[in-house]
Amino acid sequence: SLIDVSSSSARNLAVTGVACLTAQVIAGLAARFEISVANFSDQPARDVELSVSIGATTLPPVTIARIPARQTTRESVDISFPDAGSHYVRVALVGKAVQDDDLALDNQSVAVVDVAAAVQVLIVDGQPSSDPYRDEVFLLKTALRPEGGAASGNELTVIDDADQLDSTDLTPYQVVMLANVRRLGATAIKSLEQFVRSGGGLVIFAGAEMDLPFYNDQLYRTGQGLMPVTMKEIVQTPGEDKPVRLAWIDNQHELMRPFAGKLSEILRATRFYSYPTIDDSTSQTASAPVTSTRSTDTTRVIAKFDDEFQTPAMALKETGRGVCLFVGTTADQEWNDWASNFSYLPFMLELVQVVARKAPASAQAVVGEPLVCTGDATVYRDKVSLRTPEYPLVAEQNVAARKADGRDYHFDYSATSISGLYEFHLTRSAGDEVVQFGAVTLDPTESDLAAVGGSALLAEGSSRVEYVRDEDALLTSLAGQRQELWWPLLLVAAAVLMTEQTLAWWFGKRG
Repeated sequence: SLIDVSSSSARNLAVTGVACLTAQVIAGLAARFEISVANFSDQPARDVELSVSIGATTLPPVTIARIPARQTTRESVDISFPDAGSHYVRVALVGKAVQDDDLALDNQSVAVVDVAAAVQVLIVDGQPSSDPYRDEVFLLKTALRPEGGAASGNELTVIDDADQLDSTDLTPYQVVMLANVRRLGATAIKSLEQFVRSGGGLVIFAGAEMDLPFYNDQLYRTGQGLMPVTMKEIVQTPGEDKPVRLAWIDNQHELMRPFAGKLSEILRATRFYSYPTIDDSTSQTASAPVTSTRSTDTTRVIAKFDDEFQTPAMALKETGRGVCLFVGTTADQEWNDWASNFSYLPFMLELVQVVARKAPASAQAVVGEPLVCTGDATVYRDKVSLRTPEYPLVAEQNVAARKADGRDYHFDYSATSISGLYEFHLTRSAGDEVVQFGAVTLDPTESDLAAVGGSALLAEGSSRVEYVRDEDALLTSLAGQRQELWWPLLLVAAAVLMTEQTLAWWFGKRG
């Protein structure tokens, strides 16, 4: 029998998620996090206080004014990390929110964050000049790493000769930008293809120096190369008083999403005087929305000019784990007045965030799922020591690498029956130790204390299962059954005694 012992008045608040919304988390810069708190009660919760901490440092508390009954509320907070490396954010319910809570286990959650020192950007200058305002990338460099006290989180390396790209190791970089580069060597093209397929971001700015047939033949390569579109010719507007502007931007794409609303109007105010026309056959997916999920070899247009052909102004192609973004204008003001527009600086900063090579996935799992930590096989040894949330009551354990995937070791730990923070202690080849955090969280569906109906239970079980809602009635029934058993037992006992007396009399008489 299955006995329903649930309470119709069960109350439970749960921290069901802590998610980082910033693509690249950089030391010293604020990153946006979204905290999800669910109210599994039938009454609204008010003034729900949250404690937020990074490591041992407690941040100012966060208060959610109201969470409706049976609803989830999401609260955004900005968090900055003091240095690069593996960090964790812990969010916990405190104060009045936990006093009447019927399930304490889900009152906190942990998220692991890999923080970089900076985004490494390589810029290839297709038209260098000693005069900053004639140099192709001077304005781009200023936008990506502006002077002053405010940090951008970008480290820039500039190559003035495209031939140098043949001998440049692209491994340290997350983004490569080609600004009005005439053409590339065969070795550079192969390096860029490998760079993008392994997760890097390539940005190609157009310009008068570009050899269009070369880009079409070697970088578009009938759709097999990195370029998302093929170019036909460079056209000029009739005059500066008749520019083209952006007629459409895809607000569903993560690069364009921040420029919705009034910022969209500012971006659309940019004037463009020259641009390459695009072969229609390579931009047929222009109206399809783009998500942040990177798949293999998909091309989308995310902005169009307002000329009569609605020429694509920006298009991207996802190849492997990386992306190539084509921008149909110059990085300087030779073809536009973009750098004079308020949108130029935030757009370029956002562009780097979106296309940059993503950090390896943090070790995060739900209770019962394997927790996987990765480490560069060229840097670390093939064993780690692991500390679970029960450490030091439970000694640390050794975990061997499962395999090397490309350059990475994978360290798997399956005994994740306890939620909380896990520590992987990796050892470098030189002998020093580095800690990478992992987090195991509860399945949010387990926080709902609402009763499961008998029909649902019976559907998952057997027809021989009896579902009992009235526990008192069951106990009374069992008690009645116990009372009805006394008289058969009494008869059996009497029969045994009579048999004993009869046997005693019989054998005594014969004796």
